[in-house]
Formats: sequence, C-alpha cells, structure tokens
Amino acid sequence: MDRLNAFDLTLGAPGLFQDLDEARIPFWAMRTTYKLLDNWNWLSSTFADAFVVPGVVDTTVPIDPMVGGVSPFSPDVPDPQLIANDLIKRNGFDPRTFQGLHLVVVSRQPANSWANTRWGVRLTGVVARDYTVQTWFAREFPVAPTPLLTGGPGGFDEGFGDLKGQRLKQNPPTLIDDRGFRTPICLNNATNKPLVKGAGARFGAVGHTPDGRTCSYAEPIVTILDRQLESVIGLSSTWFSPRVNGIVRTEAEYFHDEEAVIPNQNLNPLAQVPRSILNGRLFTNTIPRTDYVRWLLGYDRFFFFRPLNPSNSFIVVAAIHGETNVFERRERDFRTAQQKPGKPATAPTNLRVCSPVALASNQCRIAPAKNFEDLYAFDNDYLSVALQTDYLHGRLEPRIVVLAWASGTFGFQPLVTYRINDNFLLSGAWVAIESSRRSILGTFRAHDMVQLRLTFQLN
Repeated sequence: MDRLNAFDLTLGAPGLFQDLDEARIPFWAMRTTYKLLDNWNWLSSTFADAFVVPGVVDTTVPIDPMVGGVSPFSPDVPDPQLIANDLIKRNGFDPRTFQGLHLVVVSRQPANSWANTRWGVRLTGVVARDYTVQTWFAREFPVAPTPLLTGGPGGFDEGFGDLKGQRLKQNPPTLIDDRGFRTPICLNNATNKPLVKGAGARFGAVGHTPDGRTCSYAEPIVTILDRQLESVIGLSSTWFSPRVNGIVRTEAEYFHDEEAVIPNQNLNPLAQVPRSILNGRLFTNTIPRTDYVRWLLGYDRFFFFRPLNPSNSFIVVAAIHGETNVFERRERDFRTAQQKPGKPATAPTNLRVCSPVALASNQCRIAPAKNFEDLYAFDNDYLSVALQTDYLHGRLEPRIVVLAWASGTFGFQPLVTYRINDNFLLSGAWVAIESSRRSILGTFRAHDMVQLRLTFQLN
C-alpha cells in the first residue's frame, strides 16, 4: 500500500515481472525525524517524521507501459490506431487511402508547481509494550492513470463549418502514414512535392511517403492518462501473537478525492463529434472523483517442516487485501478503464441531441458502462502468500508467490536464487497470470514469462 515512491510500469506489474524495489523511481525529498518520548506510561519509543517533495523541483509519476503489442510487457489491449481504422471503415472509407483519424495516448506529466508538492507526516510508537502502531497523512500521486478523452475542435469541425464566427482555435492536424505513425514528410501524388498545410493541403488529403506508404493529415483524437494529487490518511499496527504463534499485521487507509472512471463521463465519444450534427451541443469530458477504503490483514510466521528441509525453517508471509469504493452506487457506476474481452469501447445510440446526419453516419455513440470491466463497491479483494526457505547453508533460496483474487484473477511466481559467491547471484523465475477479467492484475494476463537473471552486487 506504499505508493509514495512511484513505479516504472514499462515492465508490467511491479513485484512480479520486476523486483518491487527495483521498479521504484528514485526521487529527492527533504525528510526529518524527531523523537517525541522514550518511555511514558503505556507508550514508548515514539517518533514523528515528515517529508516534503517540492512540486517545483520534482513531480515524478509512474511511467506507463506501452500499448499495442510493441512490448512483451504491454497490457492486454489492442493498438488504439486499429480502433480508429475500424471507425473509418464504418463510415465508408478505406484506411489505406484515407487516414482521417489519428488516435493518440499520452501520459500527462504534472506541472512543476507548488500545488503539486508531495508531503506527509507520520507518528509511530510502541503501545502497551507489544503493539507497534503508526498513523500518517500524505499527499501523493496514484499508481494507475485515469483516461480522459479530449474534444475538438478539429478537422471534422472545420469540414462541417462549425468554427465560423466561434473564435475557436482548431487543433492542428497530424501528418501520419497508413500505420498511424507520424511522418515528417508526405509527398503530393500529382506533383511529388511535400504536402504543406499553407499550400492548399487539406484535412484528409492523401499523398505518399518517400517509402511509398500512403499518408495524409489526420485529426488527432487524444486520450490523456492523468494523475492528480490525492490525500491519504492511514493507521497500522503490528504485533506478535502467542495464540497464533506469529506476527499479525493490520493496516487501513482512506484515499480521498481519487480520480476514477465512469466510461461515458471520461470517454464520451460525442466530445469528438462536430457540433453541427449534434444540434449545437458541445460535449466536454471530465474525470470523476471518489473515495476508497483500502485495508490489509497479514500473518507472518517461521516454521519447520523436516521432510522438505531438515536444517532450516520456512518463512510464510500472507495477507488479505481489500478495497471499498465509498461512493459506488447505481447512479454512479464506476468501472475500470479496460474493456471487457470482445466488447467495443463505443456503441451506437439514439439520442435526441443527434441529428439525422449523426444517426445515419453512426456518429451518435456513447461509451456504454457494461462494455467496461466493473469496479464493484467491494473489489480488489485478494490473498497474497509468499513461502520461502533456504538450503546449502543459505546459498540456495527457493521462493513461491501466489496471488488470488475473489473475482477470478490469479498470479503465480516460483523463484529460485543461487548465491555463487558474495558478489554474484543467479536466479530463475516463472511468472504466470491467469484471469477471466481484463482488470487489476488481469490487465497483464496472457503474459507468461520465464526469467533468467545474473546479479552482480557491489558493497
């Protein structure tokens, strides 16, 4: 539940595809710790510490993975440009000769301003001699981004004459080839000279690249992956329980004002449709906010099982994790940003705001919530278990990690590490993710992988 230190997500799910600590992105922070008291009545070893990361200096957020199958660690989603080509086909054009749409997914880097300053305070101490208790408050960026489909005006608005007298600045078109890649030059098919916007080249005008591919100016349909600061207040306690002969861990956090997804509010496709065929209506997408309660109940224990390891103990680290969306209800149907397998992102509809032209051209569309993976009021509840031991006087260390969600998502990682000497570690792992849902860890499903790694350690 520690999200203060951002993750690099380009290698998929941290902790499975990549070591958790190695996936963290380093950042500079000002930090101080002060000892409040040594021993008083039922309270001892009490400390207060605080940190601050000025937003004018650093606004590091997680690095998002690439989509479209260009990386073995890509999420289980198709190339966005294929969606654009399908939309072009539905409107009677051939994507090979008319690249009218360019789907762009961008990660927004928070502005370097004092408003984006991350900070936090924590109070920790030992209560009644046995219980290590902590409470804290922090301002942090979330790990997962929230999508936002931006609107026009663009080339289609200009084509329908929607910009006349409106004093609206058109979003400039993008020069792309038939694959959706940006290209620096596009040659006129008749003159073999570069298509230039100021020289009569129009939106949708088709030319060719020096390599022979078709190219044209296309309207960019931009989806922003956004992260904004949120507030977190938490409480945790750890103690050894003789009754269960192990360490018990508890933690609860309240996340206030976290960005979320209601498909037709974040991703309403009518934001990209010309206003003239929507009876002058202007649609603007926004990002809804909600609150979450996330909690953890853990159990750690050392034990011996002589038939498998006569010399050393086993270590088991287990925890039940839970999440509750405080404001989930029928009127606010929160979902994840991932579509259900086989479901399209948009669907035609019959709204009174749509003109006959919009209906006939299938441009009257919505983002139906039922096509996106549900985010239930009680969701993301899962069990994590790690079992580890060592052989050969600590040189051979096998470990197995299992993650199991109540909704049918599973993660599995057996790992073996062999210490060649004090400097070299040789390890091998198998990572498997199975899921019927394209959400949470299931975002990276169908990515079974074998890893072999040689680590050189410096002291």
